Amino acid sequence: MQEQRKAAAARTRAIAEKKRQEKAAKKAAAKAKAAAEAKKKPREVRINTSVRTLSGGLPTLGKRH
Repeated sequence: MQEQRKAAAARTRAIAEKKRQEKAAKKAAAKAKAAAEAKKKPREVRINTSVRTLSGGLPTLGKRH
């Protein structure tokens, strides 16, 4: 009885470890793919200047903390 429980626990641990490794491999592949995509695509530079900062802004804006 004890050996059966130990064997079952070992199987469960092995399955869990296998799943964890598969997940890690999948994550690594996705990371590598994302890095390759980032290198391929030219970087977009967006200019986000609000109207408030351009025109001096509202008088209360600087006083808010």
